[in-house]
Amino acid sequence: MHQKLIPLCLVLLCFLACKKDKPTDQTNTDKPSVEVQKPFTAVLDSLLKQGGGPCESDFDCMKIRAVWPVVQHGDKKIRKIINDSIATYVINHVDYIQENDKANLSAAMDSFIMSYAREYKETEGNGLGWALDVEGKIEFNEDIANLTLFNYSFMGGAHPNYFTQYSNFDLKTGAQIVYEDIIKDDTAFKNIIQKAFYKTLIERTGDESAADTFIPEEGLPLAENFKITKDTIELLYNTYEVTPYVMGDIPIKIPMSALKGIVEL
Repeated sequence: MHQKLIPLCLVLLCFLACKKDKPTDQTNTDKPSVEVQKPFTAVLDSLLKQGGGPCESDFDCMKIRAVWPVVQHGDKKIRKIINDSIATYVINHVDYIQENDKANLSAAMDSFIMSYAREYKETEGNGLGWALDVEGKIEFNEDIANLTLFNYSFMGGAHPNYFTQYSNFDLKTGAQIVYEDIIKDDTAFKNIIQKAFYKTLIERTGDESAADTFIPEEGLPLAENFKITKDTIELLYNTYEVTPYVMGDIPIKIPMSALKGIVEL
């Protein structure tokens, strides 16, 4: 009897050993990988066109160049909101004529070149060449993205024109940040800006009465463009916005430390 049990026990022990060594489904299943969202970055895209004349020199052609940032990585929905806004801004910079709604940047450029072609034909090629250049960049500063678009244009006038556009985007939502979102004390903020404006004009002209010439009685309006950084708010008064061409751009930079209780981000 004992002799019959010994082989049976050996078979049972082998079965248990094999079952123990066999990996279970849990040990074979890899843990699901957690996708790490990359921070926002940007690359540059561009489009160049020319035409409207022979384009044999700088005086018989319309040349348009646009360079703009395209946001990559980060939240997909927020990235799309910002990129759509950038595309619209670039088209608006090119679409000076604004005859029709332009579906895209290429169509806006073509429309402008056609305007030059009409001008070139009417003047029998005696006019100057036209040029339009838009160049953009974007910087990411904690929860805010700062878009800057530089615009240069020459349409045959006395001098070329320049202006700069700032736009600030909330990286949590993609929404553009406007003055009303951050200024808690409008009067105090305007007083600080006006004093800084006076100081800048006096330093630039050496004339203490210069600022009075350009500031209206109701006070200095806030600049159309402002940039938010970690340590400052920078307002930019473009040429012609408040002062004549000869004065150029007037940037006003205020440290955040001087805006406590006045501005909240």
